[in-house]
Amino acid sequence: MGTDQDPASTLELCVEALGNGTARGVSPSAPPDEALARLGPEFAENRNQNVMWRDFGMVECHYERSSADRPWRGAFLMVQAHRLDRPVQIADVLAQLHRYGHELLPEPYDDPDFRLFRASVSTATALVAGSAGRVEKISAAAWPVPRWPSLLESQWISARDTLKNLLAQAIDQRSVANDRLAGLFGPLEALMRAQPQRASEWFSLGLWLFDRAFEAGLWPAEQTAIDWVSFVGRHIEAADEPARHVAERRCRELRSDHVDLDRDWRELDPGELRRRRLDQYLQRIARATDLDGAL
Repeated sequence: MGTDQDPASTLELCVEALGNGTARGVSPSAPPDEALARLGPEFAENRNQNVMWRDFGMVECHYERSSADRPWRGAFLMVQAHRLDRPVQIADVLAQLHRYGHELLPEPYDDPDFRLFRASVSTATALVAGSAGRVEKISAAAWPVPRWPSLLESQWISARDTLKNLLAQAIDQRSVANDRLAGLFGPLEALMRAQPQRASEWFSLGLWLFDRAFEAGLWPAEQTAIDWVSFVGRHIEAADEPARHVAERRCRELRSDHVDLDRDWRELDPGELRRRRLDQYLQRIARATDLDGAL
């Protein structure tokens, strides 16, 4: 495994990871063969039954699959900046990102010796040594990380009970107050993990909840769309045939015919880049649901 120690190259690697959520052109969702073609043949590999990661030196690519008979899919990648002989300073990264209209937003972190930042467009995160300002690592996920509201234990129990009641009801009998919608998505994902045998039912309920969120204008339209692709993209393998048709309909509504997929990310303003990233997520959902021909 090699590590590129050229300061300009390593600074650019960190800027790319935070600005575009990629590393040397490799997306976190890229399959193993694509990462191999771009990052080179030298890597260390670790795996268990359904999780694998490949360490290319500066970049680690992490993969997952739902079962041994399913293909590996990209889960996230990490830029291991702490391995550099000459550290990359977060101030230098931020100065470059500002040129493209991007920000780094502080996030809570429980170790006082470090700070965590989230990129405003890519949502990749950077872990920074607090006093030195040294970039330690950057993580970029294959799907947007959901930011569901935090709930008290009593609220969590109430939300879980509401979800179980909704699941038991016929679709045309379901009803939920708009002010309760936001607090249902986190518990819903917990129920999907706890009851994998009912994942398709919970997934369909999640699509129904998102329909209500779109109708109610629960969040800004762009944020609702991002949360939708996060939920659908991470759980699409649980979808039965009717749910796939629901996903198809929403994909048709959300996709744009006016997104330039070929321009370098640095040439796009933050709004254009967010729109392109959303369309890229939607394209992946279309491929996962065999909808490419229809869309």
